[in-house]
Amino acid sequence: MGLGATPQSPGSGSSKWTLLSFFGRLNYSYRDKYLLTASLRRDGSSKFGTNNKYGLFPSIALAWRLGQEKFIKNLGVFSHLKARASYGVTGNSGIGVYHSLSRISTSNQYEFGGSQVPDAYPSNVANPNLSWEKTKEIDFGLNAGFFHDRLSITTDYYYKKTTALLLNVPLPSQTGYGSVLENIGSMRNKGFEFAFNSQNLTGPLHWTTNFNISFNRNMILSLGGAPYLYTGWVGDGNVVPHGRHVVRLQPGHPIGEFYGSIYDGVWHSQSEINQVGTMPAAKPGDIRFKDTNGDGVYNTNDDQFLGNPNPKFSFGFTNNFNYKQWSLNVFIYGEYGNKILNLTKERLIEQGTGLGIQRLNRWTPQNPNSNIPGAASINPIRASSNMIEDGSFLKVGNLGLTYNIPVHQWHLSALHRASIAFNVSDLLTITKYSGYDPEVNSYGSSNTTKGLDRYGYPAARTYRLDIKFGF
Repeated sequence: MGLGATPQSPGSGSSKWTLLSFFGRLNYSYRDKYLLTASLRRDGSSKFGTNNKYGLFPSIALAWRLGQEKFIKNLGVFSHLKARASYGVTGNSGIGVYHSLSRISTSNQYEFGGSQVPDAYPSNVANPNLSWEKTKEIDFGLNAGFFHDRLSITTDYYYKKTTALLLNVPLPSQTGYGSVLENIGSMRNKGFEFAFNSQNLTGPLHWTTNFNISFNRNMILSLGGAPYLYTGWVGDGNVVPHGRHVVRLQPGHPIGEFYGSIYDGVWHSQSEINQVGTMPAAKPGDIRFKDTNGDGVYNTNDDQFLGNPNPKFSFGFTNNFNYKQWSLNVFIYGEYGNKILNLTKERLIEQGTGLGIQRLNRWTPQNPNSNIPGAASINPIRASSNMIEDGSFLKVGNLGLTYNIPVHQWHLSALHRASIAFNVSDLLTITKYSGYDPEVNSYGSSNTTKGLDRYGYPAARTYRLDIKFGF
């Protein structure tokens, strides 16, 4: 320990939570054509408040094997055909522990007698009514097979309504707390899912293909009476205002939609600033934001929704090839239509961070038409449309080649089986996104935020060689 160093109090922590479940199921089949499955479960979680620890979750599913009906068989088209319908309720307990209780945290923020001393303070508001987030889902599906099941198609339409959403609700700063976890509002998800499975070649060279694609549309229905809530906290004053949040939750909009200012280039001259008048304190070279409501002044009332991080569709595509002892697996997947809020871009042009590498072609009196802020500009640090990018991508997620050693042909009697496999993950990414990786969320997984990139790491390309022996 160096001279003058202040000893720090050691810290430790532990947590515990419990899930108790009761489950029952009934299956019924009539003539092997009409099928019924019903289930009922009751789950209790210690994460929730003393008044609402348990939730009841029923489900029922019906199926009709149409392919066994004579009028379908006589068509000579289907190898199999089944219609499905189901309804069920599920619960979400994916929150941290002790959120329903008033917790005590510690820090070393105070000094007595010239030394730092630990202190304890209440760190959150208790919520004894905290309960399960519930999702009610109805699904209609159809399974069909053709050409002796060499081609199979599965299609589903679903509608999900989630109620009692588990959301952090901001509190006035006068309370001394930032937010409280509550069950408020509702949202819905609806869409289509399709899956295709085919056996393209069945001879010495065997080739199968699996393809799936999903179209989901999400919308917030209610926030418990609140007109909107802000979330997507990015910390340390990096992006303001709205309490350093860049996501606005609002009924009628998809969850996670970015919110901020409309970027309108750079102020090129003092005469332009004087003539427009919406940002009178600006100077040439500063960022220009749009006065969207037309009141003649730019402020937070001009902020708008900037982009939806949820894709219009996502897909996966797998091909498997087998020839004698060799097998090859190729997995491709992607998303289309999702947006990313590239917070790193703001930092790359921000004054005083040492990261202003994008100012090489900046505005100067000699370069007045540039839309890159000037070196001496002081810009409002805001989430803006300039940071929004297309996050669509296609990835070769995995490429794997395997050789199964013919141990019996090689008279390796000591071995039962042996194989050598070489796999490459994240081999190729095709995207227009300027950051490292379009599959990014710098602030972790959340049911309200995604697509936030602040110094996001690139995905690691991994090469793996596996050698397996069985005796």
